[in-house]
Formats: sequence, C-alpha cells, structure tokens
Amino acid sequence: MKKTFAILTAGLALMTAVSCQKEASWADDGTPEIYFTPAGISEARIWNYDSGSYETQIGVNLCGIRPANQVNSITVSYAVDDNIVTAYNNEITNEFSGNIVALPSDCYTVTGTSVTIEQGEVAAKIPVTFNTKALAALEREPGKKYVLPLRLTGTTMHNLSSDENLTTL
Repeated sequence: MKKTFAILTAGLALMTAVSCQKEASWADDGTPEIYFTPAGISEARIWNYDSGSYETQIGVNLCGIRPANQVNSITVSYAVDDNIVTAYNNEITNEFSGNIVALPSDCYTVTGTSVTIEQGEVAAKIPVTFNTKALAALEREPGKKYVLPLRLTGTTMHNLSSDENLTTL
C-alpha cells in the first residue's frame, strides 16, 4: 500500500510539474505584435487556372498574447504600396534590378483596406482575387517577376511588428 501511495504521489507531482511548465510556455510575453504570416507568403504560379480568377487569402497574425487573453477585436489596416517594389529594386544587385515589377491593378482585387482579428482569435485573412486572364497576358514579358506589394499600415490595438520584413509583403 505504501508503494502504491508513493507511486501515485510521484505521478501526481510529475503531472503538476508538467502542467505548470506547459502553462508557463503559453504565458503572454507582454509585447504583442501584429505581422504578416510568414508561412502564408509564397510564390504562386496561378495563371494556369482556367476559371478566369483565383481566390486566395493572406494571413495576418497577432503574437505575444494567448487567444484566451485576446479580449478585444483588433482592426488591422493594409494597403497596396508600389514603393515596396521600388525600395526592393534599389537594394538588390543590378543583375535583378528592374525585374521585380508591381502587378498592374487589373490583375488583382484586394478586398477592403482593413481586416479584423476577432476577440479570442490571433489571426485574420486578407481576401485577394487574381484575374488569371490578365496575368496570362503578362507572360509575353519573360524575365520579369510580378509581385503584389502589400503593407500593414496600422492597428487599433498593439503595435505592428518592428521588423519591416514582417509588415511588408
């Protein structure tokens, strides 16, 4: 009986220690930030879609706070910003300079100018629709890489990430 009690006590102590450790790893870090989801940034060859349009979403995340502690809705503003392409082309080598081009506006539709991270959530999605027929017309200019330059421009709560690589896309 004493052996069983000792095993149960040791097991209970271990479970308590593990559960406390897990809770600590989920603690808010005190500096929540909003940024584009890096895993959601990718190169897509979408002109092969025959429907005429391709719908996708770009993720916006809130880090540094647990979903349970996120008690307010947060509005995050964004905008298409061709200056991102200009800055990028100015920074890269001459070999690639000018090959990165902002998509013409008839090639896409970015819905709205803001998205809401709802109470209890830590992410939201920006809806984007690409016009695949307009994109197909761009294939006549080989060697150019087209991008949709987006920038997070503001938030109603917390800060945007201080890393510009996470607030521009």
